[in-house]
Amino acid sequence: MTDYPRAKIKFLEWLQGQGEHRGYSPKVNYGEKAILERPRLLARTRASVDQRRHLKFKVNDEVEYENDEFEKVYSIILDLHDGRDWDAEQDTFYPLSLRLINNLANKDINEDHPVTIDLSHPGVERQKNRLQTLFPIEEEDQEPPAERITDDRIKGLNNIAKNL
Repeated sequence: MTDYPRAKIKFLEWLQGQGEHRGYSPKVNYGEKAILERPRLLARTRASVDQRRHLKFKVNDEVEYENDEFEKVYSIILDLHDGRDWDAEQDTFYPLSLRLINNLANKDINEDHPVTIDLSHPGVERQKNRLQTLFPIEEEDQEPPAERITDDRIKGLNNIAKNL
């Protein structure tokens, strides 16, 4: 038997702690089963049990959502081991942007928007358990973005700009 609401809340509370540990101040919206940090982030959860590869959802809310408040909006897909609880050691989460979900969704004959998410797809797999997507932290030894550019012409222009 599943208890998705309970599992989602436990996940969101865990995620809130992870965000706080990274220096953010996220809040859990228990009614909507979402986490938010105005105006930066809104993320809603969806859950399934032990899917291993393909998840199927109707994503009407995501497709119809009009965002004018948040910089980034995600649906976090939970792949739970038993459907009653969140266990960070056994379960996985995939923070997927609304843009990706909208691109995958099609309208069916009932005016619903079903989507099938292939967990093995490289774009989805890359997001597996990725806290950095939701709560990014800069590495202290990481080069500034301008220094990571590999195009020699752009590097040259950046060097000229630095010397002005």
